[in-house]
Amino acid sequence: MFTNFYPRDQIKRYLLIDVASIIFLFYMVFSQKSELSFIIKMMLIISFLLCYYISLWVRDYRLITTTFVGCVIVTIFTISIDHTLIIYGFIFADMLGRVKEKIYMGFGILILALMFVTVIFHGGGIVFFSQYPILLPLMIFQMVLPIVINIVEKSKHLQVELNEANEMLEKYIQEEERNRIARDLHDTLGQTLTMIKVKSELTERLIDKDPEVAKKEIRDILSSSRKAIKQVRELVTGMKYISLEDEIEHSKKQLHDRNIKMVIQKGESFPSISKMEETMLSLSFREIITNIIRHSQAMCCSLTLESSPQNFIIIVEDDGIGVRFDSHRNGYGLLSIEERLRSINGTCTIHSSTGKGTRIILEVPLGKG
Repeated sequence: MFTNFYPRDQIKRYLLIDVASIIFLFYMVFSQKSELSFIIKMMLIISFLLCYYISLWVRDYRLITTTFVGCVIVTIFTISIDHTLIIYGFIFADMLGRVKEKIYMGFGILILALMFVTVIFHGGGIVFFSQYPILLPLMIFQMVLPIVINIVEKSKHLQVELNEANEMLEKYIQEEERNRIARDLHDTLGQTLTMIKVKSELTERLIDKDPEVAKKEIRDILSSSRKAIKQVRELVTGMKYISLEDEIEHSKKQLHDRNIKMVIQKGESFPSISKMEETMLSLSFREIITNIIRHSQAMCCSLTLESSPQNFIIIVEDDGIGVRFDSHRNGYGLLSIEERLRSINGTCTIHSSTGKGTRIILEVPLGKG
């Protein structure tokens, strides 16, 4: 309830000071003899408190008006009652530091300077100033205070924005980590589990017809299960490295188990790429092979590895029905390939038409990953 009368953000730092200042002002105004009557003093006090209260809440041109009226009242008190009351200009100097527009701050500082000049000339000019040399540092301090307060407030505002940005960054990192786990689950465990499923179906058909072959398939299933366990461990640690050559050999075996012939054309050695780039390419290649197995109905698949001084290119082509990858952009298939290649400044190009197969080109710039 009290926050409706006093700004919440100032209660902790300024409330006690403001209460003490107002009490001291009442004491000084009504305890000292002056030419001002009690009624005039009371009217000036009420006007001063009204200007002070409005200044607590406004940060626009209205603050200049309250500052001007408040400084006029402070000038009257200083001239008529006690010269120490000029210190109450600090109240409005502090408020001016929180104004939104700098031009208003400039006008407010001029008003503060005018208050001091009026008091000095009314007291006798240079003679009065020499009697009260404290007026000079007080004037300078009150004129500089709005600038200092403004810098402090901007610093606080920037700190708040920085904290908000850090919170958003933390949420983004968490979201990226969730996406990474989802992609890895899809690209690693998905393919291995598909392999286990295919071999399990084959074993079921062969267990009565050819027990020896069925046993061999069971051993392969066991090996794939161990690989799945290893992939889970690698996924948890997030420190896995996947060799492209190993992935090609594994994919060749997978395609062979599904009666899909694989033709490989490559040079004697791969170009020099980082482990991260090779891992991203391996995972992208794995996703392509998984889609060929699941959707293409292909009989043959070709893999071409090319390199130039600028780029390393992987071309995968099948003679299937033409998978429409564009229809799955919101899934983890093509989307995961594009995201992985984008992380190493690579590109993925897909050419596919119904009944004519699919051609996918993975291209990575050398020396820029």
